[in-house]
Amino acid sequence: MSEEQKNEQKKGVTREVWLGLILALFSLFFIWQAQDLDEGAKYPTAILGVLCVMSVGLLLQGLYYTWHPEKYHQDTESVTWQGVKDPLICFVLVVVYLALFKLIGFFISTAIFVPVIMYFFGERKIRNMLLVIVGLEAFVYVVFVQILNVNFGMV
Repeated sequence: MSEEQKNEQKKGVTREVWLGLILALFSLFFIWQAQDLDEGAKYPTAILGVLCVMSVGLLLQGLYYTWHPEKYHQDTESVTWQGVKDPLICFVLVVVYLALFKLIGFFISTAIFVPVIMYFFGERKIRNMLLVIVGLEAFVYVVFVQILNVNFGMV
């Protein structure tokens, strides 16, 4: 057995084990939470069930590769800050949007969030941002508030 194979075997469990375990526990927790809800929880429960099954599959695959490390072909590149920075910033922006949504309502928080996220993804023209905001807000207002009578809280 080569030195590289010995080092590979000493690494322990693969990242698929941890990811599968976390996703399975996540989906099971929310399936359990959805049991108290009415008919509206059928679709989310089905999606969470699919996530749970796929997570268990990932967990089993990770366990297999943990027990048979010679068959595991992991990427040699490790995760870097450059690779994680943009998705993390996007996640933080979405969390801030959700917090604003609770505080000031859908329409104002969306009017703030959309240009910020567009700027983050590289759009620099103010005209394009304004057109998207006005078009999105008008579409949502007409379709959901006027036609479907959906209450967005602060309208």
